[in-house]
Amino acid sequence: MSNSVKERTFMSYDVKQSEESTSSAKEAINDLSEPLQTEYNYYMQYKTIFNVLEEFARQEDCGDSENDKLKSKVYEIIVQESLAQTTRLGDLEDDILGVKDVNSLSLTYLESRRLEEIVKKKLIEKQCQLTNKNGMLDKNKSKLLTSDPSLNELIENKNQLIALKQEYVKNLLTLAELMTELKEMRLNELPQALEMKIEEWTLSGKICNLKARLLTSKNRVDAFTETSTSLEAYKQLVKDIKREQRVCEEEIENLKQLKRQYEQVSCKQYDEILKSYLEYKAALERKKLLYSRFKDKV
Repeated sequence: MSNSVKERTFMSYDVKQSEESTSSAKEAINDLSEPLQTEYNYYMQYKTIFNVLEEFARQEDCGDSENDKLKSKVYEIIVQESLAQTTRLGDLEDDILGVKDVNSLSLTYLESRRLEEIVKKKLIEKQCQLTNKNGMLDKNKSKLLTSDPSLNELIENKNQLIALKQEYVKNLLTLAELMTELKEMRLNELPQALEMKIEEWTLSGKICNLKARLLTSKNRVDAFTETSTSLEAYKQLVKDIKREQRVCEEEIENLKQLKRQYEQVSCKQYDEILKSYLEYKAALERKKLLYSRFKDKV
């Protein structure tokens, strides 16, 4: 009886221990499932973008030199990255298949912006295609479910939502095209227009300079082509100016002479005042001396 009790006890302990290990494993799996799902979503996003880039790089030439050059460069970068991710064989100097390291390529700022717009446009087109496919499936499903009256309103709202999504995607495509045209205008047409405007203002400045020089020459010619009386008047004016200049010079010289005389007079007056002051001071000292002597005698 005791042996059977022990066996039951050991069995219940094993079951409990296995349940605890199973629950801990489930918790570990649950803890890992969320980051794994996040990483998988990132992987699918990058995979979709890579497929779009690869599809763009493998397209046939469309006659646009810039677009064809960008496709060729993107294809070379994809091949280069694929080779860089290939495992090296030991310590060999060459990569696998005997391909040596090549200089890394990179896109310029304008090429990056252009490629970004192309990728956005293609992703929107793929989204539109998937939306159309889902819309067709929903329409087929709605035909099967029309027997239920309660789902008719839901199906109509779903169809309206699909139509609005399609309209939204079309508007996004139109916006992408407009942004592309705006970019082309800013990168190509706007600099040309600014250069033309600069040339226009430069020529306008040169024209104004020529007009000023022409007007100056015209005034000089007019001064020499006037009547003889005007020439005599100019000569008389020059004489009057010279006479007034001489008068002014004489007045300046007179003022300088007066200044020198005033300085001499000022010096003489100062000497007289100083002399009288010294005499007065000496007389005062003598009186003080006499007063002191008289005081001592008294």
